[in-house]
This record gives sequence, structure tokens and C-alpha cells, in this order.
Amino acid sequence: MNNLNKKQLINEAKAQTKALYIIKKWLLYAIGMSSLGITLVCFSFLGSITYTTVGIIGIICTTLSVIVALLINLGIKRGTKNVEQILIAVENMK
Repeated sequence: MNNLNKKQLINEAKAQTKALYIIKKWLLYAIGMSSLGITLVCFSFLGSITYTTVGIIGIICTTLSVIVALLINLGIKRGTKNVEQILIAVENMK
């Protein structure tokens, strides 16, 4: 960061903030997919073998989407911390 000037650092912080906004949308999509998976699991309690298959698909969908949501959340936290560090560096510049 020493080689970048104040304006470049501010532009980088803006770009990363915009990227974080887009990533937060993906977090909502992952949460939505987990809700869909839970709905499929609940639907599987109706009884038939076909419904059991739907339940298995629901369990897989829920599990994968929860894992993806956790990873996205970790990326958001680290990205936010990075933007904060950039802004601190800008404040400390002369």
C-alpha cells in the first residue's frame, strides 16, 4: 500500500465495497436455496418413494447451500476488514 497514493486507495476501497455489496446478494441467494431445501425435506414427509427422493435432494441442497453461505459470510467479514484497513491507511497518509 506504500506505493499507492490517497486517491488510488480510496478508489480501491470503493471498488471493494461495491464487490462486497454484490457478494451480499449471493449470500441471500444461498440462504434462499437452503430454505428451498428445507421445504423439500418437509415435503418428503408425505410418504411415497418419490417423496423420499425429493427429501434426499432437499437434504443435499440444504447442506450445500449452508456451507456456501458460511463461506460467503467469511469472505464478507474478511473483505469488510480489508476495506477498513485501507481506510485507516488513507487516514494515516500525510
